[in-house]
Amino acid sequence: MGELVPNPQYEIPDEFYVLARKGKSCTPLGNMRLSSAGMDDGKVGVRLESANGRVAFIFWMDFRNERLLIDPLAGCGLLNERRDSRSDIQSELSLQEFKFALYCNASVEIWSSNLQQRLGKSEPFVLFNAMPDLTRHRQIIDGLKALLEGMPP
Repeated sequence: MGELVPNPQYEIPDEFYVLARKGKSCTPLGNMRLSSAGMDDGKVGVRLESANGRVAFIFWMDFRNERLLIDPLAGCGLLNERRDSRSDIQSELSLQEFKFALYCNASVEIWSSNLQQRLGKSEPFVLFNAMPDLTRHRQIIDGLKALLEGMPP
């Protein structure tokens, strides 16, 4: 198992690339910027935001146990309800697809922003006492795609 260096000075990149993967299927959340970071109980918590400031994603790096920890229910979501631009709707579409992949037992991978180095991978997420609702998911995706089609380029 890993150990933390006493009185650490850890460097965290400013940008990351986040995706969900299950087998050969990959669902990107995309490039995200560091919003904040902190240390608690030997774990480094990182909050990322999308470039347009609409989506947030939080993960924890547990160096002692060499784990990337996520909470897809509370750790990723929309920061506002705006749907004023194509970018707003596209980021919401990406988030919906990403979260659904997690609910279907995908794992999260955190990469360098240039996709040259994988920085961490979570265990597959297991949704307890619930089943992903594919019909409802498709309705949400279809509604967002219809909004996107109605937007000026």
